Amino acid sequence: MGGCPGPPSGAPQYLDAQARPNVQKMGKRSPRPAVPPSDTPRGAAEFPLTRTEVLRSAAAGDWEPFLADYLQPCWQEVVIVCRQYHVPLADAEDLYQEFLVRILQDAGFGWQMRRLLAEAKEDPDLHGNLPFRYLVSRRLPLGSARFRTYLKGVIHKLLLETLRKSRRLPKPQDDRQLDECGARLDQSIGDWLDGQWAATCCLQALREFQQSCQSARTRGRRRLFEVLYLALIRNQSANQIAEKYGLDPSTARRLLSDARAELEAHLHTASRIHDCHELASFLQRHAAALHDALVAIYATTAGHCRGEG
Repeated sequence: MGGCPGPPSGAPQYLDAQARPNVQKMGKRSPRPAVPPSDTPRGAAEFPLTRTEVLRSAAAGDWEPFLADYLQPCWQEVVIVCRQYHVPLADAEDLYQEFLVRILQDAGFGWQMRRLLAEAKEDPDLHGNLPFRYLVSRRLPLGSARFRTYLKGVIHKLLLETLRKSRRLPKPQDDRQLDECGARLDQSIGDWLDGQWAATCCLQALREFQQSCQSARTRGRRRLFEVLYLALIRNQSANQIAEKYGLDPSTARRLLSDARAELEAHLHTASRIHDCHELASFLQRHAAALHDALVAIYATTAGHCRGEG
C-alpha cells in the first residue's frame, strides 16, 4: 500500500463558512484550515508530543501552531482508519472535512463530564472547541489520555457514525495490513475507553465507600476509608496503622481486612462485575485508576472519614 496519500487534487481547500463556529468565551474567531498538502513525505507527519501551550493557543482562538502540528497527522490517521474498515479513499476527504468541523465546533460536555465538573466545583456549562474541552477534561480524574489518543478517538468515532448512517458494517483488516498503511495506533481506542470506564467505576465505588464511612455509627467503621488510604497510598503496614490510632495490631489488621472487603463490595456494585476472579483482574489492570481515584476522593473528604469524635 505504501505511505498514506494526500487528499485528491480536486479537494476543496477550505471548510464551508457555516462550519466555522464562533467559540464563545474565547475571543478570536476560528480559522479556515486548509486541507494538508499531498506531497508531505511519509514519516514527517507523525503525531507530535502533547504541548499544552499549543492547545491553549488553539483553545483561545489562535490556531496557527495547532494546524501546523496536527493537520497532516490527522489526515493520515483518517486514511488509516478508512483503509482499516474498507472505506473508499474517495470518501476520506469528506470524513476529514467533518473531522475538522468537530475540532472547531463550539460544544459542551456530556452528562458524565458535567457531573464531574460540578463535583469539582467548576462550571458544568463550560463549552468551547475540541482543544479547550480536552484541556478542561484533563484537569479531572478521567482526563489522563494523551491528546493524540484523544484525536484518534474522535476520528474513530466519527467513522463509525458514518458507517452506521450508511448502514455499512465495519470489517477491520488485520494488523499486518494496517502495518502497510503506516503509523500504528500507539494505544487502541478500545483500551482507552476501557480505561475511562474503569476510572469512572473506581470513582463511584470509592465515593460511595467514603460516604458509608462518614455515616457509620461506630468509630472503627468510620476509619475504614482512611485505613484503606494509608495502606494503599501511604504504604503503611498494619502495625503502623495500629500505632497511629493507638490500637492493638490485631485490631488494625482486622480493620484493614474490613476496608479491603468493603472496597471490593463497592467495586462489584459500580462495575457490575460479580465474579471475584474477574474483579481481581480488573484491579490488576486498572491499579493506576484506583490509585488516582482514591487520592482524589481522599483529598476532597479528608477529616470526614477518620473516625473522629
